[in-house]
This record gives sequence, C-alpha cells and structure tokens, in this order.
Amino acid sequence: MPVKKDKKEGLKLTSINGNERVFVKLNGSDRHYEFPNGKSLEVYNAVYFNSDEEKHRIICSDGTCIYIDPVIGWFVTWQNFSALDKDYIF
Repeated sequence: MPVKKDKKEGLKLTSINGNERVFVKLNGSDRHYEFPNGKSLEVYNAVYFNSDEEKHRIICSDGTCIYIDPVIGWFVTWQNFSALDKDYIF
C-alpha cells in the first residue's frame, strides 16, 4: 500500500485495488463506539482517521489498524509492521 504524507490533508493511502483514501491526523486521540447490540469498542492513540461509505478506518500509534462499521456494529483489526519499511509503522 503506497503511503503519501501531506501536512494539509494528513495521510493519503492507495490500496492494492487502487482505492485512494485520505486520512486526517488525530494526534493520538481516543475514540469510543457504542454498537446497536449493546457492545462497545474503545480505540486508544488514534493518529489517523478516514470515514467513507459510513465505515471508519483508524490507524493507531502502535501500528494497529481498525476497520469499523458503526451502523451494523462490527469491526476487524490488524497490525501493520515491517522491519524493512519504516513508512508502515505509524
């Protein structure tokens, strides 16, 4: 996934499918989600945020990435770490 940093816009990422998304900088804020099924999700140290098609994409300071559908109430998480490419560690 190519990464471009732009101080005005935050971070621009292009997926392997060619989808380009702009992430705004959050400066390590925390976020709280309450899902319709009564469950909740706490996100700590969020540094970049994107919202497209009512879905949220968050990149945290430790490299954790979270894809959230707050309307339906589910999420998936993974970590982006590479010892070879420092641009994949946020």
